[in-house]
This record gives sequence, C-alpha cells and structure tokens, in this order.
Amino acid sequence: MLKNDEEFESLLSKRNSGKVTYGIELKNNIEKGSILEAFLKRMGHYADKIEGNWRIVDKDYAKKIIVYVLSKNMTYDIDLKTKPMANELSEYFLDQFQKEASFYTNAKFDSKSGYFKLYSWTTINNSQWHTFDTGIVAMDNIHIGILWAADPL
Repeated sequence: MLKNDEEFESLLSKRNSGKVTYGIELKNNIEKGSILEAFLKRMGHYADKIEGNWRIVDKDYAKKIIVYVLSKNMTYDIDLKTKPMANELSEYFLDQFQKEASFYTNAKFDSKSGYFKLYSWTTINNSQWHTFDTGIVAMDNIHIGILWAADPL
C-alpha cells in the first residue's frame, strides 16, 4: 500500500512511455466559471476542444481507465513497467477524493472484445508529438485532480 504522494509520484514516474500529468488542488484555488477547463489550463493542457464535451464515468470505470493508461502504451499496445502497480496506483489516486466525487474523461473505450482499449478521444494536449491522450479528472466538494497520460506516435 502506498504511503504518501512522494511514493505515488515516484512509482508514477516509472511509466516508460510518453508523458503523465498528475496533480490535485483545492477547488477554491481555481478561478470560478468552468472549473474543469480552468484546472486543465492551470495544469498545462488545452481545454478549448473539450469544453462542454466531457464524458462522465463512475468510479469503477474511472479505475479501469487509469489502470489502462498506466498499463499500456496506447499507441502500440505494449505493456509498460507500471503495469504490475497500475491497480495500486489507480486506487491511491481515486482514494484522494470523497465518495460523491465525479469523474470525467475525454475518451470512449472498446471493451466488447473483452479487451479494454481507447478508440476515440478529444485531445487536451498542447504538444504536437503526443497523439494519444486520456485519463481522469476527478472532482469532489473540496478537491480537483488529474491523472492523465499521453503517448506519441
């Protein structure tokens, strides 16, 4: 079991593909209005394309998404070094939020074949080389947080 954010971030940094964005902040530190998009901008992402087009998922589905992005290179479907710890990392992130938290993603996934895989998304990345990106933005009464991955072609 992970003990603290430092240990979590150390393990998260072992994802050997692309880029990972992680952060949790107090909601009252974010400008009022569209809090999701304001938070994305604060975290270095573009929000223009996704604004108003978030997909809301439940906590179990949010966990599947996080496990997926921490287990696989989304471009080439290759297992990553973080795969053995993806479940524990996802639980640590999700446990930072209250029970009534809401979970948002930019993507749709195919799971009909028994295999969970990204098949469409609206990018929030501001980098030209990151072509596949998804993850979870979580929000409760107090906090907003992100765990997001992006993989290059």
